[in-house]
Amino acid sequence: AAASATTTKSGPFDRLPSSSLDAAFQGICLSESAVLQVFQAVCLGVQALHAAGFAHHDIKPHNVMLSNSTIDAETKVVLIDLGSCGPVAKIEVRSGAEAGMLEDRFSTTCSMPSRAPELWGNISKGARICGGEADVWSLGCLLYSLAFGLPFGPFETAAEGVRKLAILNATFCVPPSNANRSAALA
Repeated sequence: AAASATTTKSGPFDRLPSSSLDAAFQGICLSESAVLQVFQAVCLGVQALHAAGFAHHDIKPHNVMLSNSTIDAETKVVLIDLGSCGPVAKIEVRSGAEAGMLEDRFSTTCSMPSRAPELWGNISKGARICGGEADVWSLGCLLYSLAFGLPFGPFETAAEGVRKLAILNATFCVPPSNANRSAALA
């Protein structure tokens, strides 16, 4: 298969010359069509992972690569960094030691701003956690970031950083207006 002008072949894999979504569009609100294009492509990637039996557990703008510095019909969108992947099926926690091990794993491999509430700790014996539902939470955080301007998601601010209590209580505000908002979203 021939590689496009923006993509080179490296063995069986394409090499994307551009950068991550957050690096390319930091502080810029994308047009509605760009938001939908990127979000749909990431959702298709997550759907493929789930169909293969895996959950990503670290969906965030930094783990979305683009083949171009602009988003158009030719742009390839790729979900990267599968180092946090785990089974898509829920894990039943069988012991306190296993709960502690899972808490440690999630605290080091799942980024705080998009980490689902059930992955924040207080995991106890008998809990059933960490299925594909955690990816759905992270997808919602990604969509918020795309619509309202990177780099911040719904549960973080420049002044406060990540607000764990807001995540655990699912409390956030939709910005009333945004100076960076594109005309397409206005």
